[in-house]
Amino acid sequence: MGGLEQLDYPKLANNLIMNRKNNGVEMIKTTNLRKIYLTEEVETTALNNVNIEINEGEFVSIMGPSGCGKSTLLNILGLLDNPTDGEYFFLGNEVSKNSERQRAQLRKKNIGFVFQSFNLIDELTVYENVELPLLYLGYSSSERKEKIKSVLERMEIMHRESHFPQQLSGGQQQRVAVARAIVANPKINQRTQITVIVSFTFSTVTLLRRITKKCFTFKQGNIMISLRKIEKYYTNKLLKTFVLRNINLEVEEGSFISVMGPSGSGKSTLLNIIGMLDTPSDGEYYFFDEAVHKMNERKLSDLHKHYIGFVFQQYHLIDELTVYENLETPLLYQKIRVNERKGRVAEVLDRFNMVAKKDLFPNQLSGGQQQLVAIARAIIVEPKLILADEPTGNLHSDQGREIMNLLKKLNEQGTTIIQVTHSKENAAYGQKIIKLFDGWIESDKKEEVVSLKN
Repeated sequence: MGGLEQLDYPKLANNLIMNRKNNGVEMIKTTNLRKIYLTEEVETTALNNVNIEINEGEFVSIMGPSGCGKSTLLNILGLLDNPTDGEYFFLGNEVSKNSERQRAQLRKKNIGFVFQSFNLIDELTVYENVELPLLYLGYSSSERKEKIKSVLERMEIMHRESHFPQQLSGGQQQRVAVARAIVANPKINQRTQITVIVSFTFSTVTLLRRITKKCFTFKQGNIMISLRKIEKYYTNKLLKTFVLRNINLEVEEGSFISVMGPSGSGKSTLLNIIGMLDTPSDGEYYFFDEAVHKMNERKLSDLHKHYIGFVFQQYHLIDELTVYENLETPLLYQKIRVNERKGRVAEVLDRFNMVAKKDLFPNQLSGGQQQLVAIARAIIVEPKLILADEPTGNLHSDQGREIMNLLKKLNEQGTTIIQVTHSKENAAYGQKIIKLFDGWIESDKKEEVVSLKN
């Protein structure tokens, strides 16, 4: 590669190697950078006296075995973490002692992150995923359209702009992730793998919703959801593999439904269809008497973002945004004015007893606290329906009960909730249990249980 030189930094644990090409003005400089973690008086050194210089316009690769400090260094360079000792100069400014708020503002304007696991937002289209960083940076509608069109054409995925992530191959999702990372023209684009590019700056958050003015007007009634002879199957040549078979189900507004069943029984597929993230192969789906099964992708997207909140097992908070900013994000999509956004976020922070944690980042919270933030974000735009997929799956028992009691309280306040769970204890919070087995459904009115049989 001509002018490519190999630099060896033996003091970065296990001989971290960086390949770099000298070019342009100095962007990054570290001096005697160290990162130390303390656990029960045990001191663990992750980085030790790292001295590097990176010029603007360079392509730098970081290599080394697991545990050598690659990710720690990347987090510090990306302003997601501070070093324990040493100096870090970014564009001539010493930033190693910056506050979390200062780091957040600096990296959002200057740094794009690319990670291995795509981190696309499942209920947003390709266009909306790429649009998210531009919304957060305050670009006008016309500026966003121009930038998104340019980057989608550049990544050769313009024809996929209305698709959802689950409708794309892994390679296509990767292209969308890269497009999102570069759409705002960051000065730095960071990667976690040399051959893999996935955005991290605006990482997975599955509860983002933009409430548009062209909303649906529904007749208010008792039945919110009506599924009639719903089937879902996948075709491979002449073979059909059924996931759901002849599902007939009605969900009343204000009810709390628990969905149970073994792995592969169709629970997540049913939840995705109800949440309008997937479409049935056959049958009819009515949401407040509106024929969902006849809607195009854009109408489905507008509908589920306006009326449905999602809570998932993995939390899906945006790692580089504070608790406050995570809660504020769906309101940005809703184009709520600044003063009203501040009022809503302040109200939900107080409601969930999180005022003291508003400036913390997700990695500074416990699992239970992260799930509280995820639920708070789901309800900040007051959805009529919350879909929860194993909401306590990553929590210990006490935290799990806290989350379930919160969902129960939300239900008592009028929100319809449908949860998928493996826990009998959690399922008991519901007024009705749907048991799935090989995708078939059967009702037992005496026990108010709907069970699925083969």
